[in-house]
Amino acid sequence: MISRLRSALALSAMILLLSACVVAPQRPSPVVDQNKVWQTASLALDQGRQRYEQGDFEGATMWLDEALVLKLSSVGETVEAHKLLAFIACSRGNLSVCREHFRSVLALDSRFELAKAEAGHPMWGPVFIEEKAALAH
Repeated sequence: MISRLRSALALSAMILLLSACVVAPQRPSPVVDQNKVWQTASLALDQGRQRYEQGDFEGATMWLDEALVLKLSSVGETVEAHKLLAFIACSRGNLSVCREHFRSVLALDSRFELAKAEAGHPMWGPVFIEEKAALAH
């Protein structure tokens, strides 16, 4: 009798413990306020810019890609994200990705020019000049 009682208590305790592991159902995502999405995209751009300036190209790429996915609110911000991603790609020797980002920059702003120091950079300066020339033809 006592062993049955112990077994019943052990089973009850086990059921109680297992029921604590049940995951609550997920609630539906809230409706997105577009103004907050833009702010989030801008914050992602800021994070990407900071990581780039610190030399954390992996982190910068993650944040800049996220900013582009979230759709930045201005052409200027979008151009900056693509430009920084182009710089990172060129620095890593990935010229096809570098060219893609420069093409995106020029598609958004055909009159865009790199700053003097940026244009003179040996890795991405020539690539940008080639893409700009290709656009003119």
